[in-house]
Amino acid sequence: MLFFVREKKKKQKPPTLGNYLKGLFTVFKHEGRWLFTAYLAGATGLFTLFGLLFYLSDVLETDYNIDGVLKGCILAIPLLFLMITSFTTGSKIGKNHRVMKSLIVLGLLLMTASFASLVFFTKLVPFIAVLVVSSIGTGLVLPCLNSFITGSVGKARRGFVTSLYGSVRFLGVAAGPPVYGWLMNWSRNGMFLTTAGLTLFVALLCLLLIHVKKKKSEDDDDSAHSLFKKLQLTTE
Repeated sequence: MLFFVREKKKKQKPPTLGNYLKGLFTVFKHEGRWLFTAYLAGATGLFTLFGLLFYLSDVLETDYNIDGVLKGCILAIPLLFLMITSFTTGSKIGKNHRVMKSLIVLGLLLMTASFASLVFFTKLVPFIAVLVVSSIGTGLVLPCLNSFITGSVGKARRGFVTSLYGSVRFLGVAAGPPVYGWLMNWSRNGMFLTTAGLTLFVALLCLLLIHVKKKKSEDDDDSAHSLFKKLQLTTE
């Protein structure tokens, strides 16, 4: 990093702290509904993923007496499919926000169907096979959310908005194991159905609150028509 990553020289003076915070407040005031929906979707994806991996880890140890490297390899199967799906999705979506929204909703619906179906599977191999479907759904959701957020926010505000998104996602990672530990003690079927209900609710929020501009509006993103461009101009 020290030797090979070079920082570009800044041609403009950074905005004052007051103007920067004012710009952020205006961004969330006008675009907060879809931004917070995107944050919730990202956190939900990782929350459910790591929560169910925690459950699977417990099942492998207690029911199958599988531990160590073998357990790690089994737990890596859903993550492998998530990685492949994320890489493929990220390389294909480009800047098409309409496709991104469709894939976000589709991914959450795949997660919902997978989680609801887990109620009917107790044997290890079919359980993992169904769980892989949810990982594919998560792999569709996460790169689309990343591109959607970074592509919709001007450079002057992008650092804070994306860092907040990253923080919220990792809150989901941290909350997953303890919450699912409690759900496991409550009810196995209830845990899966509650998870399915959560992802279905988030899918509906994404469908209703994430709005995609028409093609004409997308072509005008480089002009002052973009709200974020306006904010960037007025606060600098």
